[in-house]
Amino acid sequence: MRQVEYRTRQHLLEEALPGQEGAILLSEEVDADPAQLLAHAYSLGLEGIVGKREDTI
Repeated sequence: MRQVEYRTRQHLLEEALPGQEGAILLSEEVDADPAQLLAHAYSLGLEGIVGKREDTI
């Protein structure tokens, strides 16, 4: 599955366990400046952020 594009993989994961809502949780897509996201995470007392380009494999 790791050779499948991220968007496709996300949909496959959502469908992997029918009737098991909540078994796999995926983060929402955020379209924002990474520096601003990091600053906001710090202001909330978080250690950082993890990001992934949606067009990657």
